[in-house]
Amino acid sequence: MIEWQTFEHAPVQRGADWYFATGLIVVALAAALIIFGNVLLAAVIIIAFILTVAAGRKEPRQIRVRIDGEGVLIEDHLYPYDNLESFFVDKDREVLLLKSKKVFMPHIVVMLADYVEVGDISEVLEENLEEEEMYENVFELFMEYLGF
Repeated sequence: MIEWQTFEHAPVQRGADWYFATGLIVVALAAALIIFGNVLLAAVIIIAFILTVAAGRKEPRQIRVRIDGEGVLIEDHLYPYDNLESFFVDKDREVLLLKSKKVFMPHIVVMLADYVEVGDISEVLEENLEEEEMYENVFELFMEYLGF
């Protein structure tokens, strides 16, 4: 059994310039949509921006991760090995990637803690899952690069 605490996602520090640039893009896009007569979509984009800013200002929660003989427990949700296809430990990004058999949640990404040994994780998971090289979704990486 391996257990660790980690953030639910990587903490992102956004400066005033990020808020200014993103707000400027949203205002320009909303103005263009209003000029073209699509007021409803402009309102939706502005509301989405406000919600994104509000959600982005709160700190990510600490979650508990445990890998044992039953499966992978992330906070209160157990992912049994029967529902998982494979795993990959990305040492560069320090994340554990799990490939699920579920259609609507095919990849589960879990951040690793500094004190967790990658070899120990692989050893425990290899007893029940196949190790398969995989990477995070390109869209997710792009959004992370943009600061979302």
